[in-house]
Amino acid sequence: MRDLSKSAVLAASRRLLKPIYGLVRELPEFERYGLAAQLRRAAISITANIAEGLGRGTEGDFERHLRIASGSAAEVEALLDAAVVLDFVSEEQTHQIREDLRVLRARLYRLTTRVSAAR
Repeated sequence: MRDLSKSAVLAASRRLLKPIYGLVRELPEFERYGLAAQLRRAAISITANIAEGLGRGTEGDFERHLRIASGSAAEVEALLDAAVVLDFVSEEQTHQIREDLRVLRARLYRLTTRVSAAR
């Protein structure tokens, strides 16, 4: 079991939650159970899967959860694209979140590669 408080990638995923939840508040009310709910779930999934992987006992479990977290980060990006295409939010409103997601995905990739190589 790894120390959650020392994980830079987990901290980075947590920092994304507030801006994503803030952006969700900008979505139309009729998207409350659609795009808004999916965006919240995907954002939480990133953090939850990193934490679960850190808490698991094997490198294989850790690697699998990192890959799931990376997939959830890609899902957040796709949902942000949809929100922009549908004119619910502007490209500018999503810019910093996208940049932070890009950095997080790169960190997840590097960490996954290291964990995989160590197995």
